[in-house]
Amino acid sequence: MIKPDRLSLMIAMALGLIFTADQAWADPWVEMTGCEPVAVGGQQLWHVQFALTNAGGTAVYSVAMKSPDPNAPRDSCHTVTLDDPAGWHSFRRPDGGGQWSTPFGFDTEISVGETLGGFGATVSGAGCCFFIILFNAFGDSVGSSHYCFHCDPSAATTRTWGYVKFSYR
Repeated sequence: MIKPDRLSLMIAMALGLIFTADQAWADPWVEMTGCEPVAVGGQQLWHVQFALTNAGGTAVYSVAMKSPDPNAPRDSCHTVTLDDPAGWHSFRRPDGGGQWSTPFGFDTEISVGETLGGFGATVSGAGCCFFIILFNAFGDSVGSSHYCFHCDPSAATTRTWGYVKFSYR
């Protein structure tokens, strides 16, 4: 029989391991805030929304989202459209990734310790991975992440009958 003191200690240790492991998987730079299926040109793609946190030491003025494999074929995971937070602008990179930036001096940068949402991209797959790099005003890397956007294709969402029929054609 386990003594009550030892049982309490074992429970506390188990809970500590669970919460520590959960925090270890959290990305300090990127957080996916949404994912919705979208139809583009008769093909089902995924629109992901995400927020970026500046866990570095200087303000962030630019963000690059690249394929983690520079030799990946063009038909692998890539962006189709990009969403910009207020005061930022974006363009699709020739490698299929995305690039966001904000002008210096307009107070729209991501300051140290701050999080900015409103980033988004329509991507070609439900589990696309990208190398996301945050840059300061001089183009120096502030931080980076290898982040995979995991969308659940079976998630229950409210859809019209027409969308359901379209999905299974």
